Amino acid sequence: YPGEGKAGVEASEYTFTMIPGDYEISWNIGTDTGVANNRILSGVKLQKGTVSDAVAVWADIDPSTSYIYDRGNGSIRKGSTSFSILYTKEDTEATELFRIVLWKVESSNASTTAITFTEGCSLFIKSI
Repeated sequence: YPGEGKAGVEASEYTFTMIPGDYEISWNIGTDTGVANNRILSGVKLQKGTVSDAVAVWADIDPSTSYIYDRGNGSIRKGSTSFSILYTKEDTEATELFRIVLWKVESSNASTTAITFTEGCSLFIKSI
């Protein structure tokens, strides 16, 4: 269920799990700077979390990092990125979680943020 997370695991909202197998995981992320006449570079990546004592410990899955460059210019200040990765989940650990994260790498103004579009973000997980 989107947004609910894994019961009893702190900060696990918007995560997903997979059964063992081979997968193609792909995403499209659209953002808006929300601020005119500023620039921002954002990063997007896939992470795997292992749950220990009801807390997920996150590690990057490489290669999965892509970047979005937004240049605020009047009302046009949108950017996007797409990425696809083949991933094999071998173990049967029920405590593994996965998530897509977005972070600010740098910007021309400290208050500039990257705002995701609900209609402009998608995640596809295909068993292969």
